[in-house]
Amino acid sequence: MRFMPVLPIVLALFVGCQGALPEYSPPPDDRIYETLFVSQLPPGDSDPEGERLPSGAIDRKAPLSAAEERQILWLLDRLSGDWIGNEVLVAVCVDYLLRFGARALPIVIERSQDEDPSVRMACAYLLGEIRSAEGVPTLRRLLRDPHPLPSREAAASLAVLGHHEGTPLLIRELEAEDPAIRLWASSALYRAYQTPRGYYFLDPEPIRQEAVARWKLWWEEEGSRLPP
Repeated sequence: MRFMPVLPIVLALFVGCQGALPEYSPPPDDRIYETLFVSQLPPGDSDPEGERLPSGAIDRKAPLSAAEERQILWLLDRLSGDWIGNEVLVAVCVDYLLRFGARALPIVIERSQDEDPSVRMACAYLLGEIRSAEGVPTLRRLLRDPHPLPSREAAASLAVLGHHEGTPLLIRELEAEDPAIRLWASSALYRAYQTPRGYYFLDPEPIRQEAVARWKLWWEEEGSRLPP
């Protein structure tokens, strides 16, 4: 089975490599897909966004209800296996999960030990997007994951959260043979450090190597001194 290299390859391409995933606004053709998706939620759980306040806003501070816990687990289950051909489903699931915000943290942290590397990868991405210090120890564990999918994603999420121990992994992946991995690595570095240092994943190899050398020099002279 061939996995997509990392979650942002599905999501970054899906939202134009703009960084944090925006509120999901499906084009007209995808609204039917979303309706079908919502209809598959566990019985009685027709609202995947959680409980709403009288104002209509989502209550992001109240403890999770049993129905919401079922929703989160169901959404995470949809992220297992091979994502190829299921990109819209993946994007919708992740968007709904992010709507729970930090309330989903305990379940996401628990599922970060799932036997499926795609689920562990998704959890690493979610922990970076939720942006809570509570998720950092889990990300550091995932950084040491034996499978490259969650390890790469943990490196990216740690960097976004201001922890830099995974940055050398991101820089190494700029030299990957697979252009999809190079795209992911360059996008992750840009999100964390707001500069491409002249790197473009489709440039000829000699030009890419010059940019990689700049990233490596920056890490040796400055980046490695940043707090972990």
